[in-house]
Amino acid sequence: MKGLLLTLLLLNLAYFGYTRLAGNAGEPAPATDSGAPVPRLALVGEAGPTPARCATVGPFATQLTAQRAATWLSAGHHGSRLHSADGPGPSSYWVAVTTKTLQDATKIGLRLRAAGVSDLVIMPPEVGATDAIVSLGIYSERDRAEHRVVDLRRYAVAPAIIEQPHTVTTWWLDVQTAAGEPPPDVNLLAKAGGEVGLLRMAQCPVAPAPAAASAPPTPTRGAAPAPATGAGPVAPPPLPAPSTPASVPAPAAAPGTSGSTAPATLPPPPSASLPKATAAKP
Repeated sequence: MKGLLLTLLLLNLAYFGYTRLAGNAGEPAPATDSGAPVPRLALVGEAGPTPARCATVGPFATQLTAQRAATWLSAGHHGSRLHSADGPGPSSYWVAVTTKTLQDATKIGLRLRAAGVSDLVIMPPEVGATDAIVSLGIYSERDRAEHRVVDLRRYAVAPAIIEQPHTVTTWWLDVQTAAGEPPPDVNLLAKAGGEVGLLRMAQCPVAPAPAAASAPPTPTRGAAPAPATGAGPVAPPPLPAPSTPASVPAPAAAPGTSGSTAPATLPPPPSASLPKATAAKP
């Protein structure tokens, strides 16, 4: 009877262990938490955070007026960055007569001065050239230059109008505005900087991408390789062997003496006699 009970107990324990092992094998492994935050999906109609904007204001005619405007912005807790830009400026119009030689230019200049036209300059040819120029004025407006040409035709000259384009440097302020903050007022900026011209606002220029590093040049066969940076000191090239010094001619003998003279013997230095020390008597 005891053996039967012990057998039933062992069978129950074996069945219990089998069911536990079979149940654990069929369950899926629990998901592990990676710790990375899951981004929230934005619903339709929801707007994300507005990034900061950058507006550039200009052009300022001088750097001084731009710096004054930047000071006014900093007083209102607005940071700015000052930069310059080169652009096309107003052209000037040069009225001149070109001649083949300096002598022809001098004749025209003398004739015009004799007729009362004194505002002219005779320009000699440049180095290696022969053409000379009679300059008759430079004007900021083309209409005035054309009126000058018409006025000079009565003196039997036919000057030409040469347009001279110019490049001017202007100054701009890049102003960073926070999200939801209105951009700066260009009229107030012009007044604060003392700018006479009209200012405008545009987007900040995009910084150019950094240039790709160029590959090191391939060394030419037979050429010495360039020393590597940080590889330690470079041994200097070997110095050339010293040349044999030229023989210095002996000084000429004084007249009345033979060619070979013995060197003069210097007298020995006089020996200084030191006084004998005497013991002091008590």
